[in-house]
Amino acid sequence: MTRFTRCYLKTFFTFLAILTISGTLAYGANVSLRWDPNDPAPEGYRIFIRQEAESYNYSYPVWENHSTTCTLTGLVEGVTYYLVVRAYEGDLESGDSLEISYTPSFSGYGVDTDGDKVPDVLDRFPNDPNEWNDSDNDGVGNNQDPDDDNDLMPDEWEIAHGLDPKIDDADFDYDNDGVSNLDEFKASTNPMDNPDNDLPYAPVIDEIRQAERVDLTPVLISSGYFDNDNDEHYQSQWQISTEPNFSVLVLDRTSTIQLTALSVGELILEVDTQYYWRVRFIDERHGYSQWSENATFTTIPAEESDDKDTNGIPDSQEVDASIDVNEDGNADLYEDDIMTVYSVEGETIIGVETISDNATVVSVKSITTRDLEDQSIQTGFGIIGFKIFLQDGETTAIVKMHFSRQVDNYAKVYKYVSDEGWMMYENAVFAPNRKSVTLVLEDGGVGDEDGVKNGIIVDPSGISKVETLGSGTTESDGGGGGGCFISSGNAVFSAQDSKMVRVSLLLTLIMGIVTRVVGHRIN
Repeated sequence: MTRFTRCYLKTFFTFLAILTISGTLAYGANVSLRWDPNDPAPEGYRIFIRQEAESYNYSYPVWENHSTTCTLTGLVEGVTYYLVVRAYEGDLESGDSLEISYTPSFSGYGVDTDGDKVPDVLDRFPNDPNEWNDSDNDGVGNNQDPDDDNDLMPDEWEIAHGLDPKIDDADFDYDNDGVSNLDEFKASTNPMDNPDNDLPYAPVIDEIRQAERVDLTPVLISSGYFDNDNDEHYQSQWQISTEPNFSVLVLDRTSTIQLTALSVGELILEVDTQYYWRVRFIDERHGYSQWSENATFTTIPAEESDDKDTNGIPDSQEVDASIDVNEDGNADLYEDDIMTVYSVEGETIIGVETISDNATVVSVKSITTRDLEDQSIQTGFGIIGFKIFLQDGETTAIVKMHFSRQVDNYAKVYKYVSDEGWMMYENAVFAPNRKSVTLVLEDGGVGDEDGVKNGIIVDPSGISKVETLGSGTTESDGGGGGGCFISSGNAVFSAQDSKMVRVSLLLTLIMGIVTRVVGHRIN
């Protein structure tokens, strides 16, 4: 036996410590490990992880590096994990270190200390009822912060000129005139206006008026794009309104994909309603064409829709009076704050309940994913679309989705946006029993399908199916003490705890303070 191997066995059967654990909203519980370095130093170390009744798969370490510390993320509340470390030198590998175990707890669910209707696990300011988000992490809440992204351009100026007040875009030059956005602000010029740019021609809509009724998810079509100075067609802005002057918008979407045809998503439009729509083109120098002429259409009557009784639920998806998916002892059918449907995929009952008093759920629909262009996410029971009405002046809502069966420990919430596809939604927290998830939604924010702050939130969401630990996922950042993303499907997790645990009389476990990452502002 070589000296290396003897040293490995001697060192690695003596000490492996959990140094700290903490949680983040996006990635789950974080566990930091530390162990004694070997002497002489080996080529590196490997971490292996298993769950109850499983064996270690020594072919697939979850972390590999030369450091003697490692942070693993993606641990799920209520699941017990077992961990060992091994040293290696070329093809040689030591035996296991002392095995340690850890079961993440989940202590912050449902708590709202300051009463602002945002749960503490999603609240950056849990003791301040006037703040809950801090986009630039400067310690000043978005409601009080005049510059949410710290790019030296005030939020009001950015919004007025079509910039994003939550992204540091000071060095960008949207109109390609050689002057950065920040310099345009300092000079009081328009960052979206290049005086040397010939603007695109206004789109033409062939049929300005339509005599026939259209269904609730029509496709709007414009003419082709033309630009005198041959700038590329960068975006198109589509608007739908119930008023001919577009004073009341039900959709305002700017797309880089749907340039001459827009597919209107589910739950945007109402039955038997006349709508007006228009479109304008945007070139690569952010030059805007004039709006097209207004076109109009009227949607089908209720008797031709899938919700003939107009109760907000497709007739084929309605549940009977025996269903109590939120398990509060009352039939969902007779409660005002929840609407429940049978899913078209996955044989599941889904209920959407408004938790905040300022919001009312008015329609819910289960939508199949089979026809989606983006098939990168496999959901457990398709998409659940729902529409929320907000009281005057309100901009956020707290909603809880209930499931008739537990979802996977590694499931995540994904939003589906018609022209962007799937995106993971971080403002979400699963209940410990995995039978519900609480969402914080912002009118006009990420995931609001209508794209406009109009007192209505249209939300298409899915719960993903993902791999579990032991699947062979390995990731290493190559740096000292780097983090390890131990699963391709990380559950939403947050914890706030304080306790000491001894492992073989030598180990100390210090519970870390929760880091919360929330991306949207209450205005």
